[in-house]
Amino acid sequence: MHASVWVEASLKTFTFLCVRADGGVPAMELSLWPDEVSAQTRAEQLLEEHTTCDAVEIWDEDALFSQVSRPEA
Repeated sequence: MHASVWVEASLKTFTFLCVRADGGVPAMELSLWPDEVSAQTRAEQLLEEHTTCDAVEIWDEDALFSQVSRPEA
């Protein structure tokens, strides 16, 4: 039991919002990641998975941490 408590304590909760150009949010994910680099990687994966979205916002609690956008054509 002590190991699982330690693992959970070392993870941070991030909120990912998949955003369309019109401001709509067709998908959202709340998940645990060890650091900001891992969260950034997950945002890139979400952008690939949700083809109707133009960007993925990464929120760390109540602050916008980063945003991953599609490259402009």
